[in-house]
Amino acid sequence: MAKANSTSQVHEKGKGKKLQRFPQGARISKRPLLRPQIASAYAGRDQEKVVYLSSKSPFMSAFKRVQKLLKQVDKRAMQSILAHGSKKGKTRSKIAPDNKADEEVFVRATGKAIDKALNLALFIKNKSEYAIRMKTSTADAIDDIEDNTESANLPEIQIRQSPMIEIAVRLRS
Repeated sequence: MAKANSTSQVHEKGKGKKLQRFPQGARISKRPLLRPQIASAYAGRDQEKVVYLSSKSPFMSAFKRVQKLLKQVDKRAMQSILAHGSKKGKTRSKIAPDNKADEEVFVRATGKAIDKALNLALFIKNKSEYAIRMKTSTADAIDDIEDNTESANLPEIQIRQSPMIEIAVRLRS
């Protein structure tokens, strides 16, 4: 009896809700996920560097994209060290760890691409010069509903949850 109350509370909070069934003539067309514009590799440290993976993304090219972004982070850090080092007389070893540790490159994947992202994270973790951090979440996806049966109670759009993983990669200091 106590179990029945606990499950009804879960459904009231919105977790575990199932999507509505549609009549025979209705079709669902999936929109691409909403995401911000990808920043340039040469953008400053205030821009978030993101690599999006799909299930068809080649493994090594995804790794090389992450590597290229991290090389730009390192290059930017060295330029600021040289600029500040000549003015203040500090050595590189005192400034370098703080500059590189702050900037991260994010690898994001949803759905079937999560497997590829996890394999990439494992590959990067085995490299000694990188440190990783992982976070799982969900992304809201919007589906358009095309109705050929002219039902009055059928919504035009549907919002569903899609699993997502975010892997933050940074240079080890």
